[in-house]
Amino acid sequence: MDRKLQIVIASWPDQSINHSNGVSSLATELVSHYQFHPKRLLLIEHNLNGKQSSISGPIYFLVTFHWNQFQAEKPIRHPLSLAEFTQIVLILSSHS
Repeated sequence: MDRKLQIVIASWPDQSINHSNGVSSLATELVSHYQFHPKRLLLIEHNLNGKQSSISGPIYFLVTFHWNQFQAEKPIRHPLSLAEFTQIVLILSSHS
């Protein structure tokens, strides 16, 4: 059985939409239509314009969910520093 993480980095071009609903819908679709495994899905959200963060604030967020069967609910955003995001990318690139 493949135990690798399944990683998605999402950017929202339209900052006026409700991202809580959008990110939950995206995670649900990844699991239901593309057979991603809920416990292995690593979803990172990229804030394109940085309006919600200061210059030194996070623009990347690790998003976790409560899973009800294969339905993603109650997204929680965990801020990632640029250094943390870069470290994730470097680790992933060394394993490919």
